[in-house]
Amino acid sequence: MDKNDMQSAAPLGKKQRRQQKILSLLQENSHMSCRELQQQCGCSEATMRNDLRQMEHDGLLRRTFGGACCIHITPATLAMPSVYMKQNLAEKEAIARFAADTFVRPDQTLLLDLGGSSYALASYLVQRGLPLDVVTNSLVTAGLLARAGHIRLHLPGGVYNREIDSFDVPSSLEYYRNIHVQHLFLGANGINDRGDITVNISSLSTHRLMVKRAMVNSADKVVLLCDHSKIGKSCFYKVCSIDQIDCIVTDDDCDESQRQMLSSLGLPVYYAPLDT
Repeated sequence: MDKNDMQSAAPLGKKQRRQQKILSLLQENSHMSCRELQQQCGCSEATMRNDLRQMEHDGLLRRTFGGACCIHITPATLAMPSVYMKQNLAEKEAIARFAADTFVRPDQTLLLDLGGSSYALASYLVQRGLPLDVVTNSLVTAGLLARAGHIRLHLPGGVYNREIDSFDVPSSLEYYRNIHVQHLFLGANGINDRGDITVNISSLSTHRLMVKRAMVNSADKVVLLCDHSKIGKSCFYKVCSIDQIDCIVTDDDCDESQRQMLSSLGLPVYYAPLDT
């Protein structure tokens, strides 16, 4: 046997065997959580997350909030808007995990805004198993929360707008004006150096802007979930000012200028660590 034959016949290493098993499991199940894969492969959470990150980079799978799916599975298959899937996935997951660990306690009433970070947070709320009341305007997020027996789900109702994953009628505005929650986890497209919380014109009608403002007014504490790509960015619509926000949770991939800008706003800022 020559040298090349010996190399091709060499047994797979432990990491290669584990990654082959991950692919086999995903082919059988289409989508699995990180915890499920970790249990099946007998490895630590950090090892599994490192494997999934490398395998996504190699084009072998797609990471999702809290897990992974086969590369041929589309966001629609997972009943999740594609914009939630594609943009800064690891950052949103880190922000959601930090927010769940830091702010959520049993028997609270929470309000989840639209967006990828809120969807990721909902996934962690399902995993945590804490008894909660959760209000959301997102049917996609509601579908995830509805599976959890420990969560009592509240929806504003009305006509559903698939394009923005939202109930988009005036009745929802009245609904939010008449509820009270402990925490609102607010999403945004940008926060500028004046502390304006802003959203894109393409993603929000003027009615939705009023709904978002009513959400802010309904909460004892407003937590802005905002990954680093939105820091220092100013969009068309202003939702609220920084004095209406209690704290910001972003990811620790912010550069020095972004950190200085956030520090100048004068409220608590939490930097969720990305997996290393």
